[in-house]
Amino acid sequence: LSLARVLRRQGISVNVFEQAPALKDGGVGLTLWSNGLNALRLIDETIVPAILSNGKTVESFRFLNSAGELLGAVNLDHLNRLAGEPSLMILRSKLMAALSDGVQVHYNKRFVQYKYVDNAPGVAAYFEDGTCYEADILIGADGFNSPVLAQLGQHPQPVYAGYTCYRGSTT
Repeated sequence: LSLARVLRRQGISVNVFEQAPALKDGGVGLTLWSNGLNALRLIDETIVPAILSNGKTVESFRFLNSAGELLGAVNLDHLNRLAGEPSLMILRSKLMAALSDGVQVHYNKRFVQYKYVDNAPGVAAYFEDGTCYEADILIGADGFNSPVLAQLGQHPQPVYAGYTCYRGSTT
């Protein structure tokens, strides 16, 4: 969605295809660091007020062991001042809603395959519901188990780096 916003600002027509039936409400919370908020402001500053109003400023992090003993703490005041933006906790659904506002998103579109268009510089994307969309380029931003990458013969696998993080959100 961020890339779609950047391309739109450059005058490029963009369509986003999402396999889910709609944006989900709720979901997990995530940290949007101050430099990330700066990047989103550069992409499209009109979405920042919605992000700020739906997020909660993070002033510090504390790291505890399994016994609840403090291992370390990080105060974010200095970082936030340097970046000129706060770091935020925000529900993924609220961030996605802000990013998708004004972007043409087609829901219930499960990608099946792509084919190069004959006699034209472009690609056709085919979906499970029988629809087909043609475009100059196809960007497969569909994560692990990507059918776009699979068609290219690539099958990336996640690699455990030894870190575990538990998170949750309350209202």
